Amino acid sequence: MSSGLLRSVRLSEPYLHSPVDDLESFYYTTQWAAVHKERSSAGRNETDDLKVLRAGLSGSADNRFQASLWIHRIRPNNQEDVRKFGAFLPRLQPVLKEWYPSILMLLRSWRNVKDGFDGTNVSRYYTRHALVFAYRGVADYLNIVHKHRESLR
Repeated sequence: MSSGLLRSVRLSEPYLHSPVDDLESFYYTTQWAAVHKERSSAGRNETDDLKVLRAGLSGSADNRFQASLWIHRIRPNNQEDVRKFGAFLPRLQPVLKEWYPSILMLLRSWRNVKDGFDGTNVSRYYTRHALVFAYRGVADYLNIVHKHRESLR
């Protein structure tokens, strides 16, 4: 779930869901899947670092943010990090590290556009801009994956 949606639920405040929320949720789901992938490897011993990282990603928004920062510091070609986290997460790290700021920039832009909504034409205005942001976010993600495609093999 996106940080904005989590905050809305925690504070019981109304919230205008956006496509950027969906992109952020996809980001966190991708992180979670990458961190939990090694669990499916038969006979693999979980390291303490991996356990802490998994707990952080399943915790509060603040814990999830800290876990994300930790993932961004994983060194893709470092054998110690591969031993701690398995092979997949370090390989995916460059994508996650570049993707996160891309989502934050998109979120800032969305907030600027959302501030321009007025109560009379929210539906029409929202739909038009939501599609633009959704397509832009998916295009940003695909460009990042394409850029790092060799390291993902």
